[in-house]
Amino acid sequence: MSQRITFSHGLAFPTPAIILAVVLLLIGFISLFGNVYLGFALILISAYIISNTTGLEIDQVNQAVREYTSYFGIKMGEWKNLDDYPYVSVLKGSSGYTAYSRGQLTTTVKDKSYDAYLLSKSHRSRLLVKSFQQEDKAQQAVDSLRAAMTIEQVEYKPVVSAKTRARRR
Repeated sequence: MSQRITFSHGLAFPTPAIILAVVLLLIGFISLFGNVYLGFALILISAYIISNTTGLEIDQVNQAVREYTSYFGIKMGEWKNLDDYPYVSVLKGSSGYTAYSRGQLTTTVKDKSYDAYLLSKSHRSRLLVKSFQQEDKAQQAVDSLRAAMTIEQVEYKPVVSAKTRARRR
């Protein structure tokens, strides 16, 4: 039995789709009494949407890592060599949106996040371990990952190639 570390990123579909899937699930159960085929189809579609999750899985025995998508509890994703990602780092990110009203009033909402990433040697390739709202929780996740594996925490500084430097002139 292999020892695996799993970090779930949460549901793959947005909240409105999950709410719609729950409503379809209820309609599916009610439809079972009238039209069995429609009921099973609605239940299957809504169960797919509700059970679809994403995350990162690290297999310590085989020294492999993968970003996975889980359908009905079955994880799928391509395994990559863990030696290609020798570093870990916490990066600050932000996301947001702007809502407009009919009266041309705008509201902008911005969210900060602190994301723990596995980094390649050049820092050009990275895998999201987990996203947090607070920096100390992200650092705790990185510390627990470093304790479980031989991995070094570094500051994110991607290597700029000579070709890129020549373009910037």
